[in-house]
Amino acid sequence: MPLKDIVMISSQLTAGAVVTFLAIMLWSQTREVEWVLLIIGVLLKYVQILVSSFSALGIIQSEIYIISEVLDLEALLKILPLVFYSLAFITRLVKIKRGVEY
Repeated sequence: MPLKDIVMISSQLTAGAVVTFLAIMLWSQTREVEWVLLIIGVLLKYVQILVSSFSALGIIQSEIYIISEVLDLEALLKILPLVFYSLAFITRLVKIKRGVEY
């Protein structure tokens, strides 16, 4: 494996671990729906980084299908964080539109 790939994997794992730690710390301090959705998106993004890193290192199989020959785990983990980010933004916009503030 080239040095470039090793540096990329290790930097993604390190940065993802820091962001995930901070997200978990924030989760313990807030109960607002939009923040919880953002935090879940961050956690899923770190799971995606872990799965892709383990796959690149040969620790796990690269194609784990959720739906046979249609949707694999890596594709699902690339989509889910964006879904949760979108839900968080929609939730916040709805609260602003309705005038609901804490």
